Amino acid sequence: MPISRRPLMLGASAALLGGRARAAAPDKVRFICSGPSAAPYLSYLYGGIPCGLYDKLNLAPDISFIAGSAAAMQVLLSGDADIANLGLLDFIAAKKKMPNLPLHLMYSQDAVASYTLVVPDDSPIQSVADLKGKSIGVLSLASGSVPYTKTMLRQAGLAATDVDFVAVGADATAAVAVKTKRVDALNMYIGFIGAMEAKGMKFREFPVQVPSAVFLVNDRFLEANRDTTMRAFQGVVLSTAFSQVNPTATAREYFKLYGEPRGDAAEATREAVHIIERTMAGQKQIADTSRLWGDISPASWERLVEFAGPDVGLAPGTPLSAYFDASLIPEINKVDVGWAISAAKAAG
Repeated sequence: MPISRRPLMLGASAALLGGRARAAAPDKVRFICSGPSAAPYLSYLYGGIPCGLYDKLNLAPDISFIAGSAAAMQVLLSGDADIANLGLLDFIAAKKKMPNLPLHLMYSQDAVASYTLVVPDDSPIQSVADLKGKSIGVLSLASGSVPYTKTMLRQAGLAATDVDFVAVGADATAAVAVKTKRVDALNMYIGFIGAMEAKGMKFREFPVQVPSAVFLVNDRFLEANRDTTMRAFQGVVLSTAFSQVNPTATAREYFKLYGEPRGDAAEATREAVHIIERTMAGQKQIADTSRLWGDISPASWERLVEFAGPDVGLAPGTPLSAYFDASLIPEINKVDVGWAISAAKAAG
């Protein structure tokens, strides 16, 4: 499993957090993302790096990438990463098979499923039921979008065998698969859809109102580094807030980290901004006081159980606590989001 790795970004100074002075050397945390490579939509992770928000938390994040939720989970289990960002249903299915899986779900990223089923806007397909006998493109057959698609098919009265799942990769290769009609539909992370939209493609969307993207923590890392884990998720909060306030500056941050774009820089920035805005639309918003950062509400969990329960073996009434450890949520939410807002405004 090839892993694409971003070089470690070291914090520059000590910070005061919770009234305690921290050592100058930043604490290292290794993230693994279930995407094939760095992309603008990952701003909820990288957004806080160049503008110094992770420095305020005395953290040095190392962000790497691998295609598919199952692959990301394997990297986490091997100990080659500390925290993984992947699909919720993949974790639930794995936990059902292996109840003693040494991973903890500690942070939920979205409220509206980030995996999005779309068809071209001129497609005759008007409903999920119309997909019978059609082909659906996915990043890979191990992608977190696959179980969500299968559940949507079941709810529409179809079986998974009624469609053909095709691994089409992301970005340009996925776009070509749609344009050449190799596939009739796509179900992918919203960031990938946003990238195609930024290139002028238009889609009809079939959204699902359940959480989908989450962060898992390696149990060994959590036990030895509970405070570092908490601050890592505070970094996600700050990066998300920065992205929401100033997506244009966030796009510039992306290019600083991962290389300046080839060709028209203004056009590349416009495209990156669209991708970031599309991704941020499904995240908790700064002004939304109805939920805490990273939390899963009982109502959201009930919707998920109703939506996907039969497909992943979740019985009605399954407690949220059986899969989600919310013990760090109160501490995560003590982070000063004003840091991100100020940094975003100062970025121009």
